[in-house]
Amino acid sequence: MEGIAMPATKGWIVFGASAFALLLLSTYSTVAQFYDTMEVRGNQFLQEDEILTACGYSSEEGLNAEEVSFARDCLISTGKFSSVELYPENGTMIVDVTEVNPRPGRIELGLQIDSGEGLVGSLYFERYNIFPKTFGAVELQFSNEFASLETNLYRTDMFGDGWDAGIDLLAIQTEYDDRRFSTRRVTVEQFVARRFGRGRVEVGLGFRSDSVFDIDPAASALVLADDGTDRGVYLRFGYQFKEETWQVSATQHFFDIGQDAVVSRSELEGSSRVTLVSGNLDLNLRAAIGYVESLSGRSPRISDRFFVGGTNLRGFAPRGIGPRDGSDFLGGQKYVVASAELQQSVGDLFSVPARVSSFIDVGTTWDISDTLGGTVDDGLSWRSSVGVSLTLQLGNVPLSMYVAKPIQKASGDDEQTFGLSISTNF
Repeated sequence: MEGIAMPATKGWIVFGASAFALLLLSTYSTVAQFYDTMEVRGNQFLQEDEILTACGYSSEEGLNAEEVSFARDCLISTGKFSSVELYPENGTMIVDVTEVNPRPGRIELGLQIDSGEGLVGSLYFERYNIFPKTFGAVELQFSNEFASLETNLYRTDMFGDGWDAGIDLLAIQTEYDDRRFSTRRVTVEQFVARRFGRGRVEVGLGFRSDSVFDIDPAASALVLADDGTDRGVYLRFGYQFKEETWQVSATQHFFDIGQDAVVSRSELEGSSRVTLVSGNLDLNLRAAIGYVESLSGRSPRISDRFFVGGTNLRGFAPRGIGPRDGSDFLGGQKYVVASAELQQSVGDLFSVPARVSSFIDVGTTWDISDTLGGTVDDGLSWRSSVGVSLTLQLGNVPLSMYVAKPIQKASGDDEQTFGLSISTNF
């Protein structure tokens, strides 16, 4: 019996050693299946980081093969995808998704009460994939003093390598009761755009029809001289850079290219938010400058010059400062505005979240090419104001109001010490 037992014992030893080796090999193999990076494909509207962080991953962190099933189930459970597939490719785990709604969109009706613009109504429609990989939007705004229609078509990666393309159409007509003329502008523009890191570059080529009409015969000679319609091709360059707490943008237009009067219009804007006490106290800074000039031919028209006041220089009425002939504000070919605002959360006021602010605004607009022989004062004259504001969040309805006092002004300026804005969408 002992002669028979020994081979059986050796057999079990060999079998056990083989099983242990297979277990080690299997464990090593499983551990070895680790993918250093993750890449999302198939997403059209949700960003890669948004998709991965929903389940605790990121594109720069690895994924163990044992987590594939969990990651798939987790992404499906978000309700944003009809299918999710994960598979390896050259050391990267590919997350291939199909979004639930391939053509999301919305329609909104809006109503706004603004102390500068009065009662403003709006209608907005947007849809993704209105054409393959194309975003489309239409917005109509109207009030007693202006009406505008804007349409946009935008296609991502139109030319590959991250180059997007779009077509914009804008039509706007103004009949402000503080001016003795009306304006109408229609532009159609095709543009290309590309992101470089956090920056974005745009180049556009368009056609513009610009009209000044219905002029009061008693208006300034400088307004009467701009009567009529200019039509021509224009070129636009734009750049925008955004960080979490600050941003800057620049725009350059060249209007009426190929005609006798070519106009250059440049603008630079920036804003920043500095958190002084987390969740409670912020310092908001903003500034903007602009310059328009004629490169050839006649001076820039009143419809191309800059008007300052209202929300960008509180304490002064919209279009209420700058060069003036009689009662007609003419706008300026240069402008500067800047603001510093200390904003603090005060908890609930009237049972709704509230923030109060104190601010100082500084700015002006000046310089016109034709001063009617020196009778129009177009010199640089700074304006400034101080004030306080209150913002309430009434459910989905933001209400903002301010009181401002000019502390530096010029004779003839049109002041506005109170401002109110309330808006809602349906």
